[in-house]
Amino acid sequence: MGIFIYNVSPNTANITDNSFIGCRSGIVVLSSENVTIANNYCSYNLEYGIVANIADGIVVKNNTCNFNQNDEGIELITQSPTVVH
Repeated sequence: MGIFIYNVSPNTANITDNSFIGCRSGIVVLSSENVTIANNYCSYNLEYGIVANIADGIVVKNNTCNFNQNDEGIELITQSPTVVH
């Protein structure tokens, strides 16, 4: 696992300027709100580059997620607005 964010307080997690290469998944956000994921390189991982599940108000911008084994670069499963650039 590259980085796993679970149940953090709103607006407290900011994942920026990292490289996750050859991990199970690059960035996983679960049960968290208003997390910003920006300027990361998540490639050649076994599953996802970036995945957010039960995570609302996520901002995902300027990330490179390619060549992950299951062909999933970014997967977002949310119920409230999410911004992707």
